[in-house]
Amino acid sequence: MIFKNFHGIIFYRNKCFFFSTSLSDKIYVFWKGYKQSEQKYVLDILNNKSVFRAENRRISDSLLARNQYGFSYETAPNRQLYIVKDLKSNIFTKHYVSLSRDRYFIKEMPELNWQIADETAKIGEFHCQKAMVNYGGRNWTAWFTKDIALAEGPYYFYGLPGLILKISDVDDNFVFSLSSLKKYEGDSLYLPKGGKVITWKQYQQLQQQLYDDPMFAMRSMGISKLSKNDGSGGSIPMNQSELIGNIRKTLITNNNPIELDQKVDFK
Repeated sequence: MIFKNFHGIIFYRNKCFFFSTSLSDKIYVFWKGYKQSEQKYVLDILNNKSVFRAENRRISDSLLARNQYGFSYETAPNRQLYIVKDLKSNIFTKHYVSLSRDRYFIKEMPELNWQIADETAKIGEFHCQKAMVNYGGRNWTAWFTKDIALAEGPYYFYGLPGLILKISDVDDNFVFSLSSLKKYEGDSLYLPKGGKVITWKQYQQLQQQLYDDPMFAMRSMGISKLSKNDGSGGSIPMNQSELIGNIRKTLITNNNPIELDQKVDFK
C-alpha cells in the first residue's frame, strides 16, 4: 500500500523492489560451458521482515512452500546474494545453498557505519543523496532517497534515512540499481525451512571442500556418472577429469565474492 503525506514523502508497506544487478564474473555450467548471465534480484518487504534474493529463487521458494517442485538455480557462491532481515529484532541472515542442496545460514553480520555526504543527484523521479560505507572488505557508494521513507536497500545494505536506489563498490564489480517497484501481493515471504547455522570460517571450509573434491556433491546425491547430449538426441559420458578441471578453474577465475574479506585462497 502506498501513502503520501503533505510533504510528498512516500511510505511503503508490503512492497517489492526489483533491482537489476551487474556482476563481473562468468560461471561454468556443466552442460553449456562458460556463460555470462544477468539476473534480477528482488527485495520483498512484508510486515517487519524483508528478503533479498534472485527472482528465480523467489519463485522457487514460493513453489516449494506450496509442496510443489522448485526451480533450478545457480549455486555459484558469488551469485547467491540471499539475505533475510528481521527488522524488528535487527537479526540479519545470509542464506547459502551448496551444490548438494544443503542449506546453511550465516548470522555473523557486521554493523554498517555510513558516512553521509552533502552531494545530491536525481535518479529517475527521485531526489537522492550520496553515502559511503565499507562492507565485506569493499568500499561502497550508495544513493538513497528520503522520498521513500524506508531504511532499506539491496542485499545487506540498510540503515540510511531512505531507500537505497543504487549502490556499487568502487571497482564496479557489484552494481545494484532499482529498476521497478510494485505492491507485494503475497501473504508470506515463503522463506525456506530447515538448514544449519554456520560461521564464516565454516563457510570458507565448504568452499575449499568444493575445490578439493568437486564431485563430492554429486556422490552425496547418489550420482556416480554424468552424461551430456551428444547432439543427436542421445547422451555420452562426460569427461570427469575435464569437468573437475573446469570447476576448479571457474572457482579460481571467479574468486571475487561480495564479502571480499571472506575470500578463500584456493590451493
